Amino acid sequence: MDNMILAKWVSGRLEFSDEDKRACFDTANKLVDIAQDVRLNGLLSIDEKIPSYDDFFLRGGLQMAVDSYNPDEIRKNLQRWIIGGNYRGAELLRRLIIIEGVHGIVMGDNPKAIHESLGAFFGEDLYDEYAGEYKAIQHVRDAELLENFWDKIKGTQLHNEPGANLLGILESFDNQAMQILNRNMREEDLMYAIKGSPEHIIRRFIDNMSRGSALDILGRVCYIRGRMLENVIEAQEKILAKIKELEERGEILIAK
Repeated sequence: MDNMILAKWVSGRLEFSDEDKRACFDTANKLVDIAQDVRLNGLLSIDEKIPSYDDFFLRGGLQMAVDSYNPDEIRKNLQRWIIGGNYRGAELLRRLIIIEGVHGIVMGDNPKAIHESLGAFFGEDLYDEYAGEYKAIQHVRDAELLENFWDKIKGTQLHNEPGANLLGILESFDNQAMQILNRNMREEDLMYAIKGSPEHIIRRFIDNMSRGSALDILGRVCYIRGRMLENVIEAQEKILAKIKELEERGEILIAK
């Protein structure tokens, strides 16, 4: 279905009261929870959970995602269901939120980015109210993660494996150099590099990230399955190559 057709159809029904919007907070938060689950454990991890969701529209979108439908095809199918149902008010808004959330999940978007994207549906006046509910829940999760992180990874780090700890050079980096390095690396590489680093090197990374980025990466490190030594070494080699590149460009200065 052409997006212009849907936009024209929806435009005449986009009258949402504050109560319509508040009624959809739970749907948005549920999608963020699902996104976090998928980010940590993979899309197939939700396959068995889908039947337990009480929302037909959500179940349908997620099932298509798990069954490897193309993201554009998922969006088009969900749009057809909306038009077929002739919904208005909270029922229409909820479905529009689900389309956006499922699409973000399939595309592998960061759960925090999905949270922000869905928040836009509630407008400026209600955004803080929506975000407040989410932050209250997330604050508890973040505190638990920070408190339990070192215990969770104890015995699972690979820094004692041959070739796994290549980043001793970071001990000599000042905070500015670490922040520049973090900005120039893919999150995936940082995650695996941390998996192969001792605690004092991990702290050099996370102390120079935003709290949100650090919590996201630490959460993913906790859930890496197996002993992925090759991934760890490859990621750390990429970081060393990036350090050399940044030094040659004059963006960082490495103490000799």
